[in-house]
Amino acid sequence: MITKNNHSLKVLLIIASMLGAGRILDFYGSNSILLGYYFEVVTGLLPLVLSLSIFATSWFAYGKNKDNNSLFLGATFFFIGIFDMFHMLSYPYMPDFITHNSLQKASAFWLEARFISALMFLASVYIYKETLPDIINKPVLFSLVLLSIILSLGAMVRYPGFLFGFNNSDGTPNNSGSYLLILTVLVISYSSYLYYRKLKKTGQKSIICLLYGFIIIAAGVIVYPVYDFSGQLLKASGAYFIYFALFKSSIEQPYEKMADAEHKLRFVAEEKYRNLFDNANDAIIITDLEDNITSWNRGAENIFLWKENEVIGMKLSQAIIPARLETERKQIIRNVLDGKAVTGFDALRIRKDGKEIDVSMTLSPLRNSDQEIIGLSSIIRDITERKLAEEAMHESEARYRKLVELSPDAIAVSCIDVIVFINAAGAKLFGAKDPEQLIGKDIMDFVHPDHKIAVRKRIRQIMETGKEAPTTEDKFIQFDGTVIDVEDVAMPFIYQGKPAVQIVINDVTQRKLAVEALKQSEEHFRSLIENSSDVITILNDAKTICYVSHSIERSLGYSPKELTGSNIVEILHPDDISLFVDSFLRRIQAPDTTSSVEVRMMHKDGSFRILESMGKKLPVGLVVTGIVLNSRDVTERKRAEEQIRASLAEKEVLLREIHHRVKNNMQIISSLLNLQSDVSKDKNVIDMFKDSRNRILSMSLIHEKLYQSENFTKIDLRGYIKDLANGLFQSFNVDMSRIKLNIEVENVLLGIDSAIPCGLIINELITNSLKYAFPGDKKGEIKILLHSTEGGMIELMIEDNGVGIPEEFDLRTVRSLGLHLVNILAENQLQGNIELTRTNGAKFKITFRG
Repeated sequence: MITKNNHSLKVLLIIASMLGAGRILDFYGSNSILLGYYFEVVTGLLPLVLSLSIFATSWFAYGKNKDNNSLFLGATFFFIGIFDMFHMLSYPYMPDFITHNSLQKASAFWLEARFISALMFLASVYIYKETLPDIINKPVLFSLVLLSIILSLGAMVRYPGFLFGFNNSDGTPNNSGSYLLILTVLVISYSSYLYYRKLKKTGQKSIICLLYGFIIIAAGVIVYPVYDFSGQLLKASGAYFIYFALFKSSIEQPYEKMADAEHKLRFVAEEKYRNLFDNANDAIIITDLEDNITSWNRGAENIFLWKENEVIGMKLSQAIIPARLETERKQIIRNVLDGKAVTGFDALRIRKDGKEIDVSMTLSPLRNSDQEIIGLSSIIRDITERKLAEEAMHESEARYRKLVELSPDAIAVSCIDVIVFINAAGAKLFGAKDPEQLIGKDIMDFVHPDHKIAVRKRIRQIMETGKEAPTTEDKFIQFDGTVIDVEDVAMPFIYQGKPAVQIVINDVTQRKLAVEALKQSEEHFRSLIENSSDVITILNDAKTICYVSHSIERSLGYSPKELTGSNIVEILHPDDISLFVDSFLRRIQAPDTTSSVEVRMMHKDGSFRILESMGKKLPVGLVVTGIVLNSRDVTERKRAEEQIRASLAEKEVLLREIHHRVKNNMQIISSLLNLQSDVSKDKNVIDMFKDSRNRILSMSLIHEKLYQSENFTKIDLRGYIKDLANGLFQSFNVDMSRIKLNIEVENVLLGIDSAIPCGLIINELITNSLKYAFPGDKKGEIKILLHSTEGGMIELMIEDNGVGIPEEFDLRTVRSLGLHLVNILAENQLQGNIELTRTNGAKFKITFRG
C-alpha cells in the first residue's frame, strides 16, 4: 500500500540517487576537460529534450483531451526549454550568442528561467481542464510564450546589469541571486502543496507524478549552483515525472477512456444489432456453406411459423423453399458466392403450414477475418400484402384507365406542355381521328391565342405549388381551326414517374349558345312581361312580394319599388283576405295545379279595384320559390257584367211574362174551342174541335215549360213529353190499365223552334194511336222513345202494337189532316225524315238535327 511516507521516501531516494550520479560525473569530468564538456552538454540537453517533449505531448494531445491544464504546463516547459537552450548557448566555450558568452550570462538565463517557470507552475494550479477562457487557445498561448521569450531576451540585451546583478562573475549567485533562488524554491514548493491538496480532493493519480516532478525540480534549483551535474540530472528527473504525469492525463487516460468507450460502444452496438436481429420484422437467416441453418430470428418465426429450435441444423431448402424452386435457389447461391449482388429479389417461399407466400430477399456472403466465405446471410421480407396491394393497385389503375378512356369528358395528360396521353373523348373534342394523332403534340397549339398566357401561367403554378387549379373557361382550337368554348380543370399528376398535369376538358360551346339563347329569351319574355297589360307578381312562401311587373302602375297606381318587399295581404280588401289566403293559396300548393280567384285590391288613391288572378306554384329548384300570379284588372268588365245581368233580368221577366201570356191566350182559345164543341151535335165536328184543342194545348205546354224554366231558349223534352202524353191520355179518357204508356226519353234540350213541331208530331201520332190502334176493348201499349245519335242527330220513335196501318197507306198522299201535318212538320219544320214500319202495329221514326 502506497502511503504519504512511501512517496516521501521515493522522492528522497530519487534526489539522493541523482546527487550521487551528479557527483560521479563531477569526479570524472574534473579529470578531463573534454569529458567535462561532454557531460555538461549531455546533462544540459537531457532536461531540454524532456521539456520540449512535454510541450509537444501536451500540444498535440490537446485536440483530443481539451485539457487546458496540460496545455498550460506544456507552454511552461516550452518556455523552460528555450531558456535552457539559451543557457547552454551562453557557455564560455560556445560560439557567442547575443552578447559575449560568459558564466555570468549563462547563470542569468538559468536563474531567469527558474523564476519565471516557478511562477507559471503556480499559475498552472488554478488552470483546470475547462478554466482557460475560450480566447486563450493554442495559437494565443503559443504567441504569449514567444512574447515572454522575446521580452526576456530583450531585457537581457537592454538591461544586462540588472540581470547580471544576481550572479557573481564565476556564475554563482550572489546574495540577491540567493534570495531569488530561495523565492523560486518557495514558489515551487507552494505549487506542490496546492497540487497535493488537489490530489486529496480529486484523487487524480497523475497528480502524484506532478508532485514528484515539482519537488525534484525544486531540489535541483537548490543543488545546481553548487553541483551543476546533479542539478541538471535532478531537473531532468523532475521533467521526466511531469512528462509521465501529462502523458497519463493527456494521452493514456483519454485513450483508455476511448478504448473503454469503444468497448462500451461495441457492446451497445452488438446489443443493438442483437436486438435488431431478434426484433426485426424481416426474417434474418444465416446458413453455412452446406445450407444448414445456423441462425433464425423471431421475424423468421413469425413469417415461416418455424420455431428456432425446430430449424437450427435443418437445410434451408427443406424448411422454406418449394421443391420446384430448388434449382433457382442453387443459382442464387452461386451468384452470391461469385460476388454478384442479390438485392430485392422477389420469389415464392413456403411456410410450415404449406402455404406459399411472396417474399423479397437480400442475400450476402458471410466472411471470416481472412475474408473467406463461411456462410450466407438472408434477409427475407414477407411482401404478400404488398403484392396483393400491387395487384389491387394494378386493377385500380386498369379500372381508372378504362374509366378515363370511356369517360365522356376529354381527359389529357401534358408533360412539359407535350400531350403524352389523351382519351377518345379528347380526340373527338379536338377533331382528331384517334388519340394517337394528338400524342406528342404541343398542347398550347390547341389553345386560342387570347388564352395562351393565362393557360401557361396556370400550368406553371400547378407545377410549382402542386395544387389543383380551379375550374376555368377557355377557348380551344380544333384541328380544322374551329374555335370551341371549353370548361377545364387541371391538377398535378405523376405520369411514368415524371411530374405532369392532368386536364379534364368539357366542351361547353352548345351550353354557352344555349345560355345566350336563354338570356335572349329571358330578355324577350321580360320585355313581354314588362309591357304586358296583365300584372305579373311573384310571392314567396311568406306571401311577400318578390317581384311585380310595371303594369301594376296602370292597375293600382303603385310603382314596383313601392310594393316589392311588402306583404300582399296589405293591399287586399279585408273581406277577401280569407278567400285569397285560406282558399286560393291552399288550392295551388299542389304541383302543376292552376287556380283562379277574383279579389279586391286597394288602389294607391284608396279605392278598390277588382283583379282576376291566375296562380301557380313555382317549380322546386328555382332561385325564387313561391307562387306566380297573373292578374288582370276586371273592374270595368265586372261593372259591364252587372249592367248586362241587370238588363238580362229585366228581359227574363219580360220574356217570362210573354210566355205566360201566350200560354194563357192559348188556354183561352182551347176553352173557346171546348165551349164551341159543346154546342155542336155532330161527332165529326166535335172531334175536329177536340183535335184542334189538343194541338193548342201541346203548344201551350211549350210556353208553360219555358216560363217555368230558368232557360228560355231550351226545352227539357223529357218532362215535356211526359206531361204531353199524360194530358192526351186524360183527354181521351184512356184506361191506363188497357193501354199502357211507355216513355223512354233521354235528357235532351231543344230550342223552341224545334220543340213546337216535335210536340205537335207527338200529339198527332199519339192521338192517331188512341183513336184507331185499339178498337173496342183491345189492349196494347204505346211507346215513345227519344235519344241522341252520332253526328248531333236526334231520333224520335212513336210506336204501338195495335191493329196497324194498311199497306196502301202513304204519308205523302194521305188525306188525313193529322198525319199530313206530321209529314209537313217532320220534313219542312225539323228538316228531318220520317219512316213508317207496319210490323206488329205501327212505328213512326223521325230523325232530325238537334
